[in-house]
Amino acid sequence: MADYFAYSSLPDDNFRLLHLIGLDEGGRVKCTLTDVPRDSAPRYEAISYAWDNQQPSTPIICNDKKLMITPSLCLALNTFYSLSQPCPLWADAICINQSNNEEKSRQVPLMDKYYNEAQRVLVWLGSSGTYTDLVMDEIKALNKSLETIERPILIADKTLQSHGLPLQNNPLWQGISEIFARNWYRRLWVVQEVALASHVVVFCGSKSIEWHELSSLADHLGRTGLTSLARGNVNVDPSKTDGFDAMMVPDFIKDFRSQGKSYSLNRLCHFARSRDTTEPIDKVYAVLGLIDEAVRKKIKVDYSLESRQTYWKVYIDLGTVMLQEDPGLFLLQIASSKGRPPELPSWCPNFNSTSDALMLPRGFYKTGMTGGDSVEHDRTPYLGRASDSKGIKLRGLHVDEIAEVVGSSWQWDRELAQQKGPDGCAARGWKWMNECRALSSRVLQMPNAIPEQLVRTLIANILHQPATYAPDPKCLWESVFPATVYLQAVRDVGTLASRHMTQHELLCAQRYLQALNMACSGRRFFVTKCGFLGIGPLETKAGDLVYVFRGAQVPFLFRRELAKDCFELLGEAYVDGLMDGQAFGEGQHHGDRIETVLTVI
Repeated sequence: MADYFAYSSLPDDNFRLLHLIGLDEGGRVKCTLTDVPRDSAPRYEAISYAWDNQQPSTPIICNDKKLMITPSLCLALNTFYSLSQPCPLWADAICINQSNNEEKSRQVPLMDKYYNEAQRVLVWLGSSGTYTDLVMDEIKALNKSLETIERPILIADKTLQSHGLPLQNNPLWQGISEIFARNWYRRLWVVQEVALASHVVVFCGSKSIEWHELSSLADHLGRTGLTSLARGNVNVDPSKTDGFDAMMVPDFIKDFRSQGKSYSLNRLCHFARSRDTTEPIDKVYAVLGLIDEAVRKKIKVDYSLESRQTYWKVYIDLGTVMLQEDPGLFLLQIASSKGRPPELPSWCPNFNSTSDALMLPRGFYKTGMTGGDSVEHDRTPYLGRASDSKGIKLRGLHVDEIAEVVGSSWQWDRELAQQKGPDGCAARGWKWMNECRALSSRVLQMPNAIPEQLVRTLIANILHQPATYAPDPKCLWESVFPATVYLQAVRDVGTLASRHMTQHELLCAQRYLQALNMACSGRRFFVTKCGFLGIGPLETKAGDLVYVFRGAQVPFLFRRELAKDCFELLGEAYVDGLMDGQAFGEGQHHGDRIETVLTVI
């Protein structure tokens, strides 16, 4: 029996490359691992794959010694060797000594260079599924059909057939779902592995396709409104990322880099929350290779046991950098988290957890804007860290207070979307909308009408289909009535609801309900003491305070901690009547109020 492989010390200016040389008599992968100077490295290919929470339990023979790796990586190596005689390979789990924290702390910051300098990056999605080979063979033809469609279409066999697309029961759609449901898309590290690569090839089993073909498929399906058909019956958590959404970010980063720009640190860090890493601290380290060098130097990579156990300290460091770099307080918009370590202050996101709700869209609101999108240096809301090492000081305007909330919340489950009766989503949704209507009508003294403010608030004044835009009142009314009719019809007759509506009405209903789901899932409907309607974090309750800040796009909700003379941040909010700069406008309702400094812990 071969002895176990032992890593030698790696010089600072070297890295390791893997050479596949065959299989031994037991069918195990045989390879060599050599140190190579970085400045004179041969042409090599880098592997991008998912660890899948697997332990190193599969043996390979490395330098005539036994080395344990994960089953997923072993399968990838087997496949690449069987398809061709590959050039030298770089794979993180083998080429970095994972048990040496000091080496990891030196090598991980260089991973962006390893993928950028590779001749090709080989994406390994895993072994073939039932219908994935069919999809891999048909992607190019499918893209040609989809690229001729200019706008979202109704998901119906007649419509699909007219565009030369497979019918709804065609296994091709299931195969697409299988490909985009792979765990690889959920892994955070793969963003830089693809975004920084010059050439990417995607493997699923023995089939391969160029990255741009797979990326185009995801883009076409989203643009034509067919993503839901391709997802099948998978119940998608709106706060999570699947393959259909994940394809966009590496391509965005590639586009920015081609223009000599860096992708937004804010958006990268927000995106990281919905992706998987083995260690919580990697939610920060995995994005460093994609940001400006000057900002990158402010975060030290440290894989020591103490640093990994107190990962929340790195989160606070990153959060501080984000506040310093962005006067628009993007960080506060993403601060709400489903769970957080007790040591983490309310203003700092738990980057290892998602939020209950999708972030309100950027670029549509101007709550803290005064005569432009910039903020005078002496009026920036972030004033620095408080004397308490975890607190921060903000300068803002207290404009309102929560008066009442609706006890239930909007909940949508794809599996129950067409279920009739009181337990279905439609019935619950109809009941919730009526509760919101009753509260808003009472406050606004409009007992016999659906207030326009309510119609706007339930979708945060954004309709996402067919394009993202702030709707005019006519468009709102054309969408909200079909939506309520549809919910009633599903509640009463289930899947037969569509027979009671025209195709135009169905599209309008679908558009409004999609926008409502994106805005209200994970949020609480409320009214304020000044008579405004809004939606905020689920924990919102009467007595919470509404603040606005210069330069910030949205209002924020806070809860006063009287015993500590400070505030807890609850999160961002949509407050109808405050989203266009009214709080800071001359002659406006709140124009005579004075900004104050609050300590947020």
